[in-house]
Amino acid sequence: DVITEASARIDSAKPETSDDVRNLDYALVAFSPAMEANEKVLKAFLFEKVYRSKSVMQPVRSAERIVADLFDRFMDDERAMPDHEDWSVTGLQPAERATVVCDYIAGMTDRYAVSEHRRLFDRTPDLG
Repeated sequence: DVITEASARIDSAKPETSDDVRNLDYALVAFSPAMEANEKVLKAFLFEKVYRSKSVMQPVRSAERIVADLFDRFMDDERAMPDHEDWSVTGLQPAERATVVCDYIAGMTDRYAVSEHRRLFDRTPDLG
């Protein structure tokens, strides 16, 4: 479909230079209107039934809870952060402290984040 549609668009536009292509108010390579409509229906179906399904969203919500819990703990208790100069939050203003905490959490693997959560909290959400 995209090859057929692109060929028709190129034949219609008859571009001779790259500027001719840049100056078009439409894409030369695209799906046909019928295929574009089908693609939108497929994407809506996939989002509802796959990407946002309960089985996918449950671990996502658990991971969000872990990250939020870690952030809150690290912001409230500087002793929860590692004893390393790169991660020291002592004496920092809240915005600076938040930046260090975010950088620390962003560098965690999933496994390490779960491990840290288990170390700091009585109950850790299941990501499985």
